[in-house]
Amino acid sequence: MESLLLALTYGACAGLMIPLGGYLASIERIQPRWLENEFRHSMIAFGGGILVSAVALVLVPRGLE
Repeated sequence: MESLLLALTYGACAGLMIPLGGYLASIERIQPRWLENEFRHSMIAFGGGILVSAVALVLVPRGLE
């Protein structure tokens, strides 16, 4: 039961980061201009990393079977 609660907590925390990342990516006016571009690139890279890790989390155990 404890491990189920821990898994649900981790899942909820990870799920809450998706809208937070979307909000941070929607910020339009960060000065100077290069900082805005770098911030947006880092958000896109972070989101891509999340997607790749989610696919790996699902597919790697199935491949090992």
